[in-house]
Amino acid sequence: MDAVLANGPARPVVADELAATAKADFLQFLDEFTDEEGNKVYELAVTHMRENELTTLYVNFEHISAFSDALARIIVPNYYRLEPYLKEAVREFVLKYEADYGRDEKEQQREFYVAIHSLPTIQSIRSLTTARIGHLLSIKGTVVRTSAVHPELVSGTFMCQECRTVIPNVQQQFKYTEPLKCTSPACGNRTNWKLILEQSKFVDFQKIRIQETSDEIPSGSMPRRCVCVCV
Repeated sequence: MDAVLANGPARPVVADELAATAKADFLQFLDEFTDEEGNKVYELAVTHMRENELTTLYVNFEHISAFSDALARIIVPNYYRLEPYLKEAVREFVLKYEADYGRDEKEQQREFYVAIHSLPTIQSIRSLTTARIGHLLSIKGTVVRTSAVHPELVSGTFMCQECRTVIPNVQQQFKYTEPLKCTSPACGNRTNWKLILEQSKFVDFQKIRIQETSDEIPSGSMPRRCVCVCV
């Protein structure tokens, strides 16, 4: 199903060839990568996910590099762009080995996530410039503040309060986002919406404030901080 954005009904999705290629290569990596003893590392990881009711697959970046340096070089500078496709690959991979794990206890589609760790370079907070937006990277620092964990809406299903039309899969755009206009041709509602909680998707959400370590702060400078969002 196409996503419904805040600016109106679903629109045809333009194919992203780079992302599609990265998804296929990443899925092949998950399926074929083995350790020194010949064990399929990520097939075992899926079993661990199922046994512990987890939805995040942790992937070692060194494994990706060893399997395909080309794939590794594509992922790093394009991670924000590729992440939805990598998540789709993870979902397909999980369902290949655990077909009945695709839905939760409410019979809603279970969301799966990918977390890539062990990058070869660790960046300082001070080096985070606009040139690194969208990149996959690791940073180091001292955690100075954390927020409480709370549910965050990521995809909402709304009911028009004027004509009762239900609009599913409204993607949230870094804030609470309602449909701009009812999709019913006979209805012009733009403001009167009800969120259907049972049909909407939420994730755990937490903010962490990280500060430069003392050895990274130039003489006479104030420590720099950044806020990380954990979902």
